[in-house]
Amino acid sequence: MISKKEARDAMKGMTTIKKELEKERARLKGSMKTLRKHARSGTAPDWSQDLMKLYASPDYSFGKLLKLMRKNKVL
Repeated sequence: MISKKEARDAMKGMTTIKKELEKERARLKGSMKTLRKHARSGTAPDWSQDLMKLYASPDYSFGKLLKLMRKNKVL
């Protein structure tokens, strides 16, 4: 069994990871706005439509985002 201190440290670590993921999602959200503008004007790459659909879907996950970006050689 783990001690209270170990549990507290684990919770702090998870909170830190969650905050980092939220920051990354906020950054990507800004990128999505830019991609939408390009998509409307017809200058965006084809994969940006897939990215917007993924971001708007309820089953969005960071893993799926990375997979899509790697598939299209963005990362």
